[in-house]
Amino acid sequence: MTDLRVRRTRFAIKQAFIDLVNEKGFESVSVTEIADQAMINRLTFYKHYTDKYDLAQKLIENFGNEYRQIIERRGVLSEENLSFEKILELMTPEVQKIFTKRGDEIRALRSIQIGNITLQSEIQKVLSQNIKQIVHHDTSNLENMILSSFIVTVINYSAENKKAPDFIEIRRTFEDILEILKIDD
Repeated sequence: MTDLRVRRTRFAIKQAFIDLVNEKGFESVSVTEIADQAMINRLTFYKHYTDKYDLAQKLIENFGNEYRQIIERRGVLSEENLSFEKILELMTPEVQKIFTKRGDEIRALRSIQIGNITLQSEIQKVLSQNIKQIVHHDTSNLENMILSSFIVTVINYSAENKKAPDFIEIRRTFEDILEILKIDD
């Protein structure tokens, strides 16, 4: 268990970082500004993170790990032969917690790119590693890309609107997609 002071310091650093990135953009934020906003000194920051890139990468990876837990839970529920509607109902509290209550964090993280690491790439990685247990078949690259784009869109929607879409909204959206793809005989 991490010491309470360490957890508080990491939380202060994280919150200062998120606020500054949303205010100024990632490239404009300095470690000094993060430390000042978190009310710590720079040396304390460096005890926890190498630099702002290390902090950003760890936050993205942490979000990916939390998303992985949701996907794994979704897979377990899928194996119980529950309907999508029932699974959505059961998972809404978890989804609300990670996607809506952390909207500022999501907005900050989705604006950051470190090499080829982005929030979207982390979500795509998690999804591609776990998609088979959800859909119960091998998926093509196209299917992986479409599903991960859908998930990223839902995450962005949830962060911006402070609520997850409900089953009716999702079903209507997929019905519209099917209508667009309909081929006249």
